[in-house]
Amino acid sequence: MTSNIGSAVINEAMDQWEGAHYGDLMDRLKPELLGMLQQVVRPEFLNRIDEVSVFSPLDRSEMNRIVHLQLDLVKERLAEQNITLEASREAVEYLGKIGFDPQYGARPVKRAIQNEVLNALSRSLIAGDVKPDDVILLDVFEGTVVFRNVELPSAT
Repeated sequence: MTSNIGSAVINEAMDQWEGAHYGDLMDRLKPELLGMLQQVVRPEFLNRIDEVSVFSPLDRSEMNRIVHLQLDLVKERLAEQNITLEASREAVEYLGKIGFDPQYGARPVKRAIQNEVLNALSRSLIAGDVKPDDVILLDVFEGTVVFRNVELPSAT
C-alpha cells in the first residue's frame, strides 16, 4: 500500500534542496513525514502496518522507464493484431512529462497513455489508417502525439 501523505512537503523541500543526494534529504524529512502519517492514519490501523518506507520522488529517467513498461503492454496488445508499435525518445519523454504529477507520482501515466495514445490509435484503426502488419512510430510533433507508418526495408 502506498500513500502520498507528505508529498507537498517533499516537493517543497526538493525545490530548495541543493544537496547532491536525495537520500540525505529524505532522511532529514522522515521524522516530519512519519508525524504527518500519524496525524492522518488512525493508530489502530498504523499498528497493523509492519513497516513504513519513505520513497524519494521519481526522476526523469525513472518516469521514462515507467512509460516504457506501460507502452510494452500496449505493444503486446497490438502484436495480437500483427501491428508493431515503436516509440521515439521524444514521445516517451513527452508521455512521462504529462503523465507525472508531483502529488500523485507516476499514477497518471496510464491515463496519459490512454488519452494520448490508445484513444488516437483506436480512431486510426477504425478509420483504416492503421492496418494489420503495419509498423507504427509513436512520435511527438508540436506538443501533439502523432503516429507515422514506417516502411520496413524489403528483404531482397
